[in-house]
Amino acid sequence: MGEKELQPSKWGLSEAELFISKGSPSERTQIGGPPMEDSAKEVVKRRLIIGIGLALLGTILAFFKLPTGLVKPAKPFFLYVIPIIHLREQLTTIENSSSDPNSVTLQLKNLFDSGEISKDIFISAAGYLEGADAELASSITYSIFDYLNQADYNKYFDYMGQPSAS
Repeated sequence: MGEKELQPSKWGLSEAELFISKGSPSERTQIGGPPMEDSAKEVVKRRLIIGIGLALLGTILAFFKLPTGLVKPAKPFFLYVIPIIHLREQLTTIENSSSDPNSVTLQLKNLFDSGEISKDIFISAAGYLEGADAELASSITYSIFDYLNQADYNKYFDYMGQPSAS
């Protein structure tokens, strides 16, 4: 008897699949069957209206651009600008001090590992700008820190991923 249940019928369905699909509607029952009840028609209309409404809403929201302005920081502006100016002076000093790549890399590592400078300071300072200037400042910030992280090869591979074997 167990083998009979596992044997597929002439339509390719096993007995279990036929049993599961027994009560489901088919094309034959819809064509020759009774017409749809009024309550079912209302449900179909309601679901159709909701579906069309959600599709329109999704289409409208796809073209709607939310404001991307940065939030104004809680601290005064000079608390963000002073570390940036200090960083600029230190980078100028590093640039003028040595042409040896190893010493420059070591000085940059010490500068950024000290904790005084972070990407958050630059982003917070960019929060005081408005519109396209704020977007440009935040874009430059990410570019600067990506470029400076490339100077330390350990951070570069942590950030960019390990090289492939091929």
